Amino acid sequence: MEDLTWLAEDLLPAGAMVMMSGPRKKGYKTWFALSLAMSVARGTDYKGYFKPVGPKRVLFIEEEGTRPDTRDRVGKVMRMLDIDPASLPTDDPFYDNFLWFHHLRLKLDNPVHVSYLLRLVQAYDIELLVLDALTYMHDVDENSKKDMQIINNALMNLRSAGCTVLYLVHTNKSSDREDCDIDVGVRGSTVMLDAY
Repeated sequence: MEDLTWLAEDLLPAGAMVMMSGPRKKGYKTWFALSLAMSVARGTDYKGYFKPVGPKRVLFIEEEGTRPDTRDRVGKVMRMLDIDPASLPTDDPFYDNFLWFHHLRLKLDNPVHVSYLLRLVQAYDIELLVLDALTYMHDVDENSKKDMQIINNALMNLRSAGCTVLYLVHTNKSSDREDCDIDVGVRGSTVMLDAY
């Protein structure tokens, strides 16, 4: 078996599909994903939690929350990494290997949108693509295996472009129990579970 290569040691494999799940507005998924993404982009250890293998180009797409909230989160993560948030450009979404967009309204069931995203990944040589949250990135029935296969195919195409795809998903209310298997609690079709 071929040895794995990593973007962050023992946490984030290179060229993989990675799913992060948790309750909506309670699981700190965005905080975790932003911290991980910024750490990978900088190539710097984050409080001993993430050990990136070097600076990598990251594209973070946030479809949840407000722009001021997202910008505030990015600023707080920067401070935790000893980066001055004042250095974050106000008009340019690209900063030190970290490219982020808020509310692009991308839909992974729309081939035109997927092509646009593929062009971004290729143009910027993106090695980590973070999609937050998948729920807002399609108009199909999340409980339909056939519909969600379209989304899965889009994610696979993005991964085939050479990047790791980290996508955030919400869990249902039954997953709030401590004894619940978090995978069982993921909302929608099991196609997304099978993908990662």
